[in-house]
Amino acid sequence: MMEVGDNSLILERKAMKLWPAMALLLLMWTGLLHAAGPTEESGVISENTTWKLNNSPYIIKGSVNVSSGATLTIEAGVTVKFDGDYNLVIDGTLVAQGTADKLITFTSNQTIKSAGNWGQIQFRDTSVDNNCLIQHAVIKYGTTGVNCSKASPTIANSTIRHHKYSGIQASGENQSNGPSGCVVANA
Repeated sequence: MMEVGDNSLILERKAMKLWPAMALLLLMWTGLLHAAGPTEESGVISENTTWKLNNSPYIIKGSVNVSSGATLTIEAGVTVKFDGDYNLVIDGTLVAQGTADKLITFTSNQTIKSAGNWGQIQFRDTSVDNNCLIQHAVIKYGTTGVNCSKASPTIANSTIRHHKYSGIQASGENQSNGPSGCVVANA
């Protein structure tokens, strides 16, 4: 025969079993627990796309091309790692706007990092210059950091270094104002 006190003991045990699941849901809801990256990317981005912090790092497994008319937005704090000699090619718009305390990082996915581990971020003449932005970013270990081919994106408050050939390369009839508040070096 069960006594009244036994029911409360059973309820306490059931509540104790539910507590871990409730705590996990609370952490997910408040944003303190992020989904585990990495997220693999390659190919053509033909519609507006956002690379979110909670899916970081993004591993580039083949060159990525942002088509004309499409925008790739990269959230503050995201890390983009290139897994070989691949490029991020912008024919549309790139908005990579980090903050002083949440930099966006473009780097190599190799265990041993060295200049030339990946290709470049390339803005081509079809990119939307007035809307393209790299701000508060670190770009390192590529063949060339940023290549502006008849394009003039805004690059500000960023560090571009450890590249095989150049940090920023500009060619063609671009109207670039040059980088603002950036450190550009191959050392």
